[in-house]
Amino acid sequence: MDTPQNNTELTLEQKVANLEKENGQLRTANQELAAAHEDLQKTSAEEIGNLSEALSKAQKVADVAEPTITVDKKDYLVIGGNFTYRRKGTTEPKDYTLEDLKADKSLQAELVKIGAGFLVLKK
Repeated sequence: MDTPQNNTELTLEQKVANLEKENGQLRTANQELAAAHEDLQKTSAEEIGNLSEALSKAQKVADVAEPTITVDKKDYLVIGGNFTYRRKGTTEPKDYTLEDLKADKSLQAELVKIGAGFLVLKK
């Protein structure tokens, strides 16, 4: 009767050895996958940065090509770059640039309200 028990013990020892071997292989595979995941995250972050930069440049190009302002949730195409305008409550006209217009929301609203011809509602 010693023989079957020894066979059982050997079988258990073999099973344990096989499981330990498989565990080692799985740990190695897990480490490789973790390293690959980290590389993909780094690459993705770099690519997102590159795409954000490209989008920013494209928006600047588009803004120069077709400058727009938004007043009351409506977009207006700005025709031309510079203009002279006498603001409400002032006595002297002033020269404005596109940058001045884009930075001054109250000026935008005032020009839309008077129906400035160089602001065209986009559809």
